[in-house]
Amino acid sequence: MKKIVSAAFVAALLCSAGAAQAQISFGPKVGVGLCNQTIKYSGSDADEKASAKDFDDNQKGVITPAFGVMLSARFGNLAIQPAVMYAQKGTSYKSTNSGVTIESTTRYEYIEVPVNLVYTTGGDKGFQVFAGPYIGFGIGGKAKLEISGTGIIDGKSESDIKFDGKESADVNDTKIHAKNPDFGINAGIGYLVSGIQIQLGYGLGLSNLAPNDSDDKETDYSVKNKQLQLSFSYLFNAN
Repeated sequence: MKKIVSAAFVAALLCSAGAAQAQISFGPKVGVGLCNQTIKYSGSDADEKASAKDFDDNQKGVITPAFGVMLSARFGNLAIQPAVMYAQKGTSYKSTNSGVTIESTTRYEYIEVPVNLVYTTGGDKGFQVFAGPYIGFGIGGKAKLEISGTGIIDGKSESDIKFDGKESADVNDTKIHAKNPDFGINAGIGYLVSGIQIQLGYGLGLSNLAPNDSDDKETDYSVKNKQLQLSFSYLFNAN
């Protein structure tokens, strides 16, 4: 995480230091993502390993929104583009076994700060390639569960997501716990014309969201976000 934060800090310094020479523009940014997770279990328990693999194999993904503001500091063909976004990530799951269907949808809510280095073929217009780090600070979320087909325990439930990093010792606790923050890298392609920027990117989470146990010890689970995102931005004073 220190490397991610350091990269964002260096990018911000470069942006500030070259403000006099750079073409500065800013504006709103919105996006829609197709999100899921990489879920692994590295322990020796066969049932836990099978359960993690089943969840990983049966993910359906979830469509999520993102919106915020972005600044662009352009130096010729290169630009540094930090943003502050409200973003959702998560996954959905569906599995049927012996007539019992289990469906779940989990949505994590973040204030996310990506910092991308963007190359535009024509400077203020043209095709783009971009890459950079992001860090996301969890602020909440919901997990929904539905079980059907048993006739006995059929029903729906909803749980809040709490970013406290460890499971609760309270047996009545229904919250979904997760570690904070989420960080990783983004990369993709795009196009810029007349201040309108369209980008298609892939975000790969590098941090493990799986909480520690109630004794605050790390478990053998690994849960990492990943997403495909299409975003639209309008940059005032881009030309």
